[in-house]
Amino acid sequence: YDSYDYESNTHDVFDVNMHDYEHNGTMTVALYDNGERIQSSDYLLAAFDESGECVGHTQSTAFPFDGGNTIFPLMVYGNEDGVGLTFKAYQLSTGQYHEIDQRLSFTHDMTLGDGFDPVVMNLVAEPTEFSIGNPYPNPFNPVVNFDVEITNESYVTAKIYNISGQEVATIHDGMLSAKNHQMRWMADSYASGVYFIKVVIDNNPATHKKIVLLK
Repeated sequence: YDSYDYESNTHDVFDVNMHDYEHNGTMTVALYDNGERIQSSDYLLAAFDESGECVGHTQSTAFPFDGGNTIFPLMVYGNEDGVGLTFKAYQLSTGQYHEIDQRLSFTHDMTLGDGFDPVVMNLVAEPTEFSIGNPYPNPFNPVVNFDVEITNESYVTAKIYNISGQEVATIHDGMLSAKNHQMRWMADSYASGVYFIKVVIDNNPATHKKIVLLK
């Protein structure tokens, strides 16, 4: 079984503050990829509520009473019953996020599945398609807008860098739903000059857009 320092690395991928929630529930999950059960510790599994907030995450473990099959013992948190839950897997070796086909509803104290009969979830094979619109207006003063359109729920970072390559602002860093999102940067406290918008969606190559602030 592959070794992985879960505690020191998971917060770089998913994060949840359990103290923000009154209730919790558990589920035991088996992950499948193209019909084959995932039997390694190369994946993390996370749950998200309807606002895109991470409400639970876990690493895989071997279930000792079923031939050592891999399971994901996931605790999820919530404040209200009936809130929809979606799921995403993260592959450690590739840095890639995977959509999951399962949708569930949160119920406090719920217990779904066990080591012998886990909840089955499947990785969605198709990659996220996306487009980054040209910034407008450009040149600008002091607000510039740009559109990010994605076809699957994805982890998106959008940041601003100056001509020296230094990060100067974060526009977004988190999950986004599948639709067109309008983003903007208010640059009233920044000096005139050339800047770059850098957008990263899941594990796709970064997209850069040049913008010019004229005051």
